[in-house]
Amino acid sequence: MTANSTDVDMQEIEPPTQLVQMKNVPWGLTEEQAMEFFKEVGKPSEFYIVLPAERYTFGLAAFANLEIAEKAVQQCQNQMCGGRNIMLQLYVRNRRRRLELAG
Repeated sequence: MTANSTDVDMQEIEPPTQLVQMKNVPWGLTEEQAMEFFKEVGKPSEFYIVLPAERYTFGLAAFANLEIAEKAVQQCQNQMCGGRNIMLQLYVRNRRRRLELAG
């Protein structure tokens, strides 16, 4: 039996982490504002703003464990922050990409 491309792709994806990716983050969002955004589910232990392009930014919020991160995604999804509708998802690492960057 040969592996199809879907099987291979799924093997390259690592399990979700306690990191929550915030998409559509407004420019100038502070760590304090991010902490306030998640106050209903628990304070993130760390928060990072990533500025990958001119048009958009995203953030990564680190929680104590996967259970709290899942709760954050469920309860805070599509909430407003800084005048923008924030989209959330559990951050999933791609094993192949990580190995390429390390190699």
